[in-house]
Amino acid sequence: MTHPQPLGGHPPALTLVAASPAEPPLTEPKPDCRRLGDLLDRQALHPRFQAIVCLQTGLPVAYECLTRPEAASFAHADELFDTADRCGQLWNLEALARAAALRELAHLPASAQVFLNCSPAVFSDPRFPEAIAENIRQTPALEPSRLVLEITERADDAAPGDLARNVEAVRSLGFRVALDDLGARMNGLERLVTLRPDWLKLDRTLASAIDTDPVRQGLVRHFARFAAEIGVGLVAEGVETDAELRTLIELGAPHAQGYRLGRPVTAIEAAREHAHARLTPVPLAA
Repeated sequence: MTHPQPLGGHPPALTLVAASPAEPPLTEPKPDCRRLGDLLDRQALHPRFQAIVCLQTGLPVAYECLTRPEAASFAHADELFDTADRCGQLWNLEALARAAALRELAHLPASAQVFLNCSPAVFSDPRFPEAIAENIRQTPALEPSRLVLEITERADDAAPGDLARNVEAVRSLGFRVALDDLGARMNGLERLVTLRPDWLKLDRTLASAIDTDPVRQGLVRHFARFAAEIGVGLVAEGVETDAELRTLIELGAPHAQGYRLGRPVTAIEAAREHAHARLTPVPLAA
């Protein structure tokens, strides 16, 4: 709606680039754009990691990186990214967010995949495949297959052909691709057919109160069967209650994410929780 450095090392310098032609340079920036520029200059972003849990074992198998701005600059991430979009700085913000996330990967379990959010506008930019490849080159011991590039629904003005072309380009480099918020917008199914992602993430509105809604139950049951049939991963997002979790398990959802299963935490905290979960899996029933 963001690898690892050896502990004690120094992160590679991040060079912010000029806005793309679709993002005209700013003149007499507005106050919120100046506030954003200050945050970018100071690289004041904090990556947080939320577990994606296997509903058969109760164990975390992956983590989604969620970017959190410095509290004094922006109230929440949506405000930050909306401002970057208005100010023509979405490319620079997402580059900074990726770099901040990758610096933390040394702390996470090596077996866990990491989902990085990418807006359609940035993902479809001609510079993106080389930019993400450079991220890998600057991150020791990181294999592209460990990263899942999650295409969000934010600022959905990307040309379908450009997006599909870059999906194929990054997949050829070894990255995995996820489609976020499936079920939230009318073009979700069209994008699914066109992009053929490796993971599907169901919009949180499908999990909300699913225990009392036969329509939501029917949709999730359908998506779970469909994902299994075509061999892709499926994650139900926004799981907050025991009843929602029990219902998703009964419907055959293979993975889930949400506050019921774990809140976004630092990479060090995520690693600690992961180690604990191996001894005591996340309880999947009340």
